[in-house]
Amino acid sequence: MKNINKIMSLGAIFTILIFIVAVSGCTDQSDYDTQIQNINSQGAQIMEDVTNVSGSLENGTMNENTAIQHLQKDKTDMDKLLSQLQQLKPSSDVQKSYDYLLSSYQDYDNAIGMLLNGIKNVNSNEIQKAADLLNEGTKNLDKSTNTA
Repeated sequence: MKNINKIMSLGAIFTILIFIVAVSGCTDQSDYDTQIQNINSQGAQIMEDVTNVSGSLENGTMNENTAIQHLQKDKTDMDKLLSQLQQLKPSSDVQKSYDYLLSSYQDYDNAIGMLLNGIKNVNSNEIQKAADLLNEGTKNLDKSTNTA
């Protein structure tokens, strides 16, 4: 269950970094900024649920079927957010930050899918890959805040 602990820690980091991205946007594009803030707020909620599901599964307060149902919803919701993010057209001065942000959401989306499959198939390697990908997503999210 070391992998689950890693996922829980990464979820907390994601929530903090999402807040930083949300408040560090470009002020001359208020519509773009508002959309980014909305996406990031929803993304933080999804990752908080992933973290809670992982913790509940580890400590036995949630069974695998319930965890799978939560993660399926989280995956669907993250797919929608990723699609919304891909529709945005950032200005050139925030393009690099946007690119890192987009990469982080792609990493998180793929990681949730891997975590879901790992739990369904009782595959610790898949769960480890999900944790590694969450870590990569967090690195990309950090880069997006450092280039904003």
